[in-house]
Amino acid sequence: MARVSGPPGPLERRLLLLLVGGGALVTLGFAAWSAAADWEAAKTAGWPTAPGTVLERRTHMATPRTGKESPHYRVLVRYRYAVDGREYEADRFNPFDGWTDKAAADDALARYQPGAACEVSFDPADPSAAYLARGPRRGAWLLAGALAAAGVILLALAGWAVRRWRSVARAG
Repeated sequence: MARVSGPPGPLERRLLLLLVGGGALVTLGFAAWSAAADWEAAKTAGWPTAPGTVLERRTHMATPRTGKESPHYRVLVRYRYAVDGREYEADRFNPFDGWTDKAAADDALARYQPGAACEVSFDPADPSAAYLARGPRRGAWLLAGALAAAGVILLALAGWAVRRWRSVARAG
């Protein structure tokens, strides 16, 4: 087995920077996407509400591919409500397209029986946009923050590597 010594060559440096820098950009992109979704959900916390009636409800379970994660549940509730004398029907449970954990899904099935009254949060600018569960999810900013931190660490690592390689090249 050959022993590698000395600084990496130009090809190795480019590949490493591409991997680390690309990983940083992808990670920061996911952080921005997560933060944008959390921001949109946070805006719903201040929406007005209207009384509604549950028309139907069910859940759908998605099983993770790895088997190491908990299954996710999508709550599907269709409801009718009125704003300023105009009737609407909607089926959005929460700002995250209805995906939640098992406890919240079971609670929703018990709470939203067909024919039962419900409180509907609606967008005052567009009353046809509505949710039964409003506001951000638990730990909403945690994922965005963790991804952003990982992206910054990767960028810092790439910057450190470039400076290190330049100082080694100048010395050698």
